[in-house]
Amino acid sequence: MPKTLTDPPPTSSVARLLDRGAVARALLPCSSPSGASSASFQAVGISLVSGQGEAARPSPIKREFVLAPETDATLATLVSIYRQVTGSRLSASHIVRALLRAAEHGLESIEREAQRLGPMKLPSNGKGHEAQRKAFEAKLAGSFIAAMRAVPLAHTGR
Repeated sequence: MPKTLTDPPPTSSVARLLDRGAVARALLPCSSPSGASSASFQAVGISLVSGQGEAARPSPIKREFVLAPETDATLATLVSIYRQVTGSRLSASHIVRALLRAAEHGLESIEREAQRLGPMKLPSNGKGHEAQRKAFEAKLAGSFIAAMRAVPLAHTGR
């Protein structure tokens, strides 16, 4: 049988950060603002924290990618080109986001080209399989290039 705790739980601000109940209570309003029900305010409060409310700014989502030396060099070259041309200190994140925004406009075309690839066996990430990974990624790149060539310029924001 478990022992009953005799000491009160910690009340430091750090301990409260880890307490879900305390976080939920902190999001509750003290009184209903301008006659709104507290239930509707709670939903807005929760969505603001998650970055999904209209007034909230979405939180950045951190991703981690493993690049081959040649793809890392390509990314560094892209960053360098755009830094030089724009005169700004943009980062690799700016370039990746811009590439993904461009890809967003061609998703239908990308899906069509990907279907032409058909099923493919994913190569191992282990040592000695670099050639298979490179060939696999070359097929994906070829499909992507064909898809982006098929996207009308009107969709690229030009």
